[in-house]
Amino acid sequence: MRKYAVLFLCSLGGYGTLFAAPEKGANRPPSSTSPAHHVWNAAGPLTAPSSDSAAAIAQRFLVSSTAAEFGLSEADLASVYLVKEYRSAHNGVTHLIYRQQFEGYDVHGSEFTVNISAGGEVLNAGGALYSRPQTSAPTLESAGAAARIAVKVVNAAADSSYLPAENAPGKGAKTMKFLRGGLGAAIEGQPVWYPAGRQLRAGWAFYQLDGTGHMYYRTIVDAEKQAVVKNTRLGAYQNPQPPRGLVFLESPQPDPKLGTLSTSRPYVERTLVSFAGDPQASPRGWVAGTETAGNNTITGHNPVGNRLEPEPVTAKSATRDFSFPLQLGPGAPTPTSFKDAATTNLFYWINRTHDFLWHAGFDEAAGNFQVDNFGRGGVGGDPMYAYSQFGVARPGIALLDNASFTFNFSSEDGFPGYVRMYLAGDRPNNIFSDGSYDAGIIIHEY
Repeated sequence: MRKYAVLFLCSLGGYGTLFAAPEKGANRPPSSTSPAHHVWNAAGPLTAPSSDSAAAIAQRFLVSSTAAEFGLSEADLASVYLVKEYRSAHNGVTHLIYRQQFEGYDVHGSEFTVNISAGGEVLNAGGALYSRPQTSAPTLESAGAAARIAVKVVNAAADSSYLPAENAPGKGAKTMKFLRGGLGAAIEGQPVWYPAGRQLRAGWAFYQLDGTGHMYYRTIVDAEKQAVVKNTRLGAYQNPQPPRGLVFLESPQPDPKLGTLSTSRPYVERTLVSFAGDPQASPRGWVAGTETAGNNTITGHNPVGNRLEPEPVTAKSATRDFSFPLQLGPGAPTPTSFKDAATTNLFYWINRTHDFLWHAGFDEAAGNFQVDNFGRGGVGGDPMYAYSQFGVARPGIALLDNASFTFNFSSEDGFPGYVRMYLAGDRPNNIFSDGSYDAGIIIHEY
């Protein structure tokens, strides 16, 4: 099994690392991509007692200690404002929570807390603060396109039909509300700065219900790149929905039954099936999170196809329901319009083949493809990488009419395998089929 070094770090605000000050005022955060840290002194408070107000003590601490720790200028420090102040009655500690704004827009993820004793001493402090951004602020013109991108992540089924239109001001002074347009509720968008390492970039934060109408998500979209930066589910189910998806149980046009005279092969509908996997062959199931990736395979789109990408572009579903739209047959759009449906079908059949072969004897000890072998022999760290629509957009000439399996570096256990599925068809008449929907081809390559 290939071994990986893993470093576990405690974090505050989702962006930083926890550090201890061995002596009063001795903390210095090491160089990192994130400025978040926590300062405390095991020997006692960070500052001497004071009769000043808690707000005045905290402000003085921000200027004298925190600004230097984060490399903030006087202008940067002016962006910090007090959000909340409250006192714990049982010990007299006052808690002050600060955030940042630049050009009137909040910094998403910026939060700094100072805790002050009843005697006016700074006990500890921590959080994340940032220097002034070097890019332009988010514009209202970028909101509509960003909203549609956010919808695609959380409500994939509504993506093609959703046309964002501003409805009314949101709850805050700088928020916008977009018409629901077939969604469970209207979308609220807020222009923000978001951290990209130590730098701030302009973005939009959208709050929307998923397709079930039961769970809200916050989606951060880069205003300039128009790309999702982070998607966060704002809650959790006690019993999460088991993963499932729409797939073909054989192919879109199955072979006629033996003894049946047929002059055509009609198209069939996909079937909604569980992605839970066989409990013996796949103890962790097929889906590790909310995308077509798990212990057995990482499956995704690779249209360029000029090399074997370590991480394919997986299909994602916040609800773990991989039921993506698909049209086939005469008059249907090009298969490349439905890459998530193709990836989902390929993911299903790679996993199903894994489980079938496990029971047939191609298990961990025999050298099968898995990240974790669960102590059942063999060498782990070798999932199957599977690529849908491989090379269809390759520069120069598309890669078509093929399917393949290969391995990297070595055929020995512990090295991953690679399955590549292509489009095939009639180029002059622009009629194509997708191998990712054909179970027979996928099983043959595995």
